[in-house]
Amino acid sequence: MLPVLRFRALLLLLTLLAWSVPGAAKAADPRFGELPPGAASTSEMSGVACEICLDHLVEAAALPGRMPRGFRAITLAEAAEGDSAMQARLAQHPELAPLVIGSLCFLVADTFLVDGADALRGRRTPMAFWWVQASVADSGALDRRVRGSASYVQLASWYPRRGIDRERIRTTDPMAQFAEIRAERSGPYAWRLLLETPGGRITGHVRGDGVRVARRATGPGFMTVPCSGEEADAFTVYTYSGHHHQGATAEWQAHGPGALARGIERSLREFPMDTFYQDAWRARSGLYRRDR
Repeated sequence: MLPVLRFRALLLLLTLLAWSVPGAAKAADPRFGELPPGAASTSEMSGVACEICLDHLVEAAALPGRMPRGFRAITLAEAAEGDSAMQARLAQHPELAPLVIGSLCFLVADTFLVDGADALRGRRTPMAFWWVQASVADSGALDRRVRGSASYVQLASWYPRRGIDRERIRTTDPMAQFAEIRAERSGPYAWRLLLETPGGRITGHVRGDGVRVARRATGPGFMTVPCSGEEADAFTVYTYSGHHHQGATAEWQAHGPGALARGIERSLREFPMDTFYQDAWRARSGLYRRDR
């Protein structure tokens, strides 16, 4: 028995060492896929109480920064191809055909680890991001580390002004801005949302229907989201799992001179689009930079 006990003790010691030495191999987490090597920063998010996204229209010329190399924004006319219901709606508003489709998402998370450290300082925290639907115009321009779908480009992101580690967040999200942002629970699967920036004020009251449907895929997924503007050489690769979706009803308002507020206000008036509700997911991500 003694040699067996010594072998087990040695095996335990080697396992502990493998977990304690930076860069050493660790047991794979089945909730995530493997990120490509070479990340400038890695992060992990969990405890997602809600992610609520509002699709809306934006004038392409009003987008706040240049698109990354190899990508272009998708117009409403392109998105309507193969969708008879959307084509019928667009036929009533043909002037909207060249507009592109943005998505403003509010997110509430319990944990956001950046390079292993807690960027939220132990607090449930709201944040928001603004993406635009995009397609790959030149596949030869894609970095070899892109993983999964690459159908959105990030236009902006916002975090609270106080109570977080700003510098750590900027390390993993180079487009991070800091603003007045709130997400207050008003009932089961119901939230009152606020984003106020120099470009405008956006509010929403969103209620999920409570019929939660788990993501169908059994394994973790991947997606890549490039940045835009001055950070157009950066992109984030996400691996994720655990999403639950449900239907939602929403009342939104938007006021202000910025492209986001103007786009949402016009969409609500002329071409209302869907609100999406999901929760309970977790994600691991890496920030990468390609050669300029």
